[in-house]
Amino acid sequence: MKNKLFSALALISAIVIFAGTAHAGSPQTGTPGVLKVAFNGDMPMTGQDANGNLIGTDGSLMVLIAENLGLKVEPHLMEWSAEIQSTKQG
Repeated sequence: MKNKLFSALALISAIVIFAGTAHAGSPQTGTPGVLKVAFNGDMPMTGQDANGNLIGTDGSLMVLIAENLGLKVEPHLMEWSAEIQSTKQG
């Protein structure tokens, strides 16, 4: 229950932060117009359906935020260590 509450609060914070920047134009991303989302499939709130789309509460919120910012979501399923390394490398 504590993890779900923390996750919900983090996502609400992200929505509030990104809502304020939605009118400032598209944010800079590594690939213009694309929000790359790394996930490892271990979290119950984020997954991927048969078509490659993010699903689950967190996944749906990421898609919603990206769409509001004019970005396309590009999910990447990978091991945790690869997520850390890919983030460090941009």
